[in-house]
Amino acid sequence: MDDRFDALCAVVGALDATTRDDGDGPSKGSSPTAAAFREGPAERTMDDRFDALRAVVGALGATSGATSASACGGVSTSRKDGACGGVSTSRKDGACGGVSTSRKDGACGARAGLSKTGVAVVAFPPSPLTLLLPLYPHRSRTTSGSAFRTIESALADKAIVTARIEGYATASGYIEALCDRITEAAGQLPESERATAPVLFSAHGLPEAYIRRGDPYLDEVRSTVGAVTRRLALEGRSQLAFQSRVGRRRWLAPTTEAALDALGAAGHRAVVVVPVSFTGEHLETLQEIDILYRERAAARGITSFVRARAVGCHPAFISGLAGLVVSAAREHGWI
Repeated sequence: MDDRFDALCAVVGALDATTRDDGDGPSKGSSPTAAAFREGPAERTMDDRFDALRAVVGALGATSGATSASACGGVSTSRKDGACGGVSTSRKDGACGGVSTSRKDGACGARAGLSKTGVAVVAFPPSPLTLLLPLYPHRSRTTSGSAFRTIESALADKAIVTARIEGYATASGYIEALCDRITEAAGQLPESERATAPVLFSAHGLPEAYIRRGDPYLDEVRSTVGAVTRRLALEGRSQLAFQSRVGRRRWLAPTTEAALDALGAAGHRAVVVVPVSFTGEHLETLQEIDILYRERAAARGITSFVRARAVGCHPAFISGLAGLVVSAAREHGWI
């Protein structure tokens, strides 16, 4: 149950069409079909990252001369609510699914796939040029850094030229999307609480040892929170906490649980929780925040608990990602 599409390993225009990396090295196998993603809660959680990727490629089409965005395989939109029901990468010719933009001259403007590492791979066929776009906003050796290494290792013996987009912690489109999501969520509070309720940014935690060894993640997250706080004038109301701790090592603090406990003890009866390091909805937002943390807050006397939606396919976020791809491609002389 993860919107990062662990089952979808579509390194478009780069890896062999039927090669997948399931964590134990490359293996051969058929691609997953849409039906695999449509059961139960997965219907809510396993489409928004690919929807975002598809939207980015559509935006690339608008900015790079392409005239339309289409599925290179089967992107299912058959859910009753109109959202993406799942992703099929099983084209009849065996090629990788993914999404693309099509130009009037018949050439493919850009093709993109979402690898299981959470990094989008944007190719510019027929050239051997590929950009790696992380759907993690904040640089870290544990997320985007690890993903880059995995993909680059897989491409090492292929005639592929890669370039990285390292992160975008304070990129204008990302910050604008976060601010809009927070404003939308705050609007769900009782009117008397909207201007004063604490805004609790909840980021995925990381062991402190990584930060001591120079991982930039904490500084990156703090820069995002600072940018949003200034833009929305949240000084005195915003704070940062960390969730999803596992194991016995000391992790970044305070935890989101401890922060909620403190807010309740201080007499606050409303809170806006913001999933700051998550660009899509998945287990850590839909279950950890929406269910577990909501229940904890209620037990501490916080009666009005709202959670800002992940940025997902917010137009400003998508436009910003497309702009990063175009800028990077131009910088390298690829377009």
